[in-house]
Amino acid sequence: DIETLKENKIWLSNMKCVNDKFEGTLEIIYDNVKLNFKFLEEYLKNIVNESINEIISKFYLSCFCESVTKINMWSYYANSSKGFCIEYWRNDFEMPLFPVIYSDNKVINVDNIDEAEMYKSIMTKDSDWEKENEWRILFPYYGEFEKGIKIEQPKPKGLYLGSDVENTSYLWSELQKYCIDNDIEFYQMKLD
Repeated sequence: DIETLKENKIWLSNMKCVNDKFEGTLEIIYDNVKLNFKFLEEYLKNIVNESINEIISKFYLSCFCESVTKINMWSYYANSSKGFCIEYWRNDFEMPLFPVIYSDNKVINVDNIDEAEMYKSIMTKDSDWEKENEWRILFPYYGEFEKGIKIEQPKPKGLYLGSDVENTSYLWSELQKYCIDNDIEFYQMKLD
């Protein structure tokens, strides 16, 4: 994470390599598939499912939260407050940021599938994750499968250390130096 920050990049994870194992999974419905042979109908449905999964595996994403003060985010994504958080100005991104849609229904109908429906389905997470107030960069990448890729980032507005990061640690010193060298605000979280 420190090296990616120093390279002025953002890490994007492949949709198949994120912490929610149901990320990118969809319930696919087929309203108009009615064939005389049930085995042929199932065969066609399997082909469509495999194709959609192949498409989803070509997408990489980076996730952002609306607030640096969400304790659950520090627990999930910052090594239980031993990591750091980067704050950006949303308008500084060259790529669009999309709000995540939280829903218990992740259905896609192959009769009406188009590019917008596909993006919407990729941007939908189970409503159990709603407290994250997540935004995403979504990046289609058609090279060989990678666990993640890096893209250019805008200059961070601020950098926040978790409440459990010691001021004598390697993380503290590296991030403080980065902030001083790049004129970026530097904070440490405290429980209020």
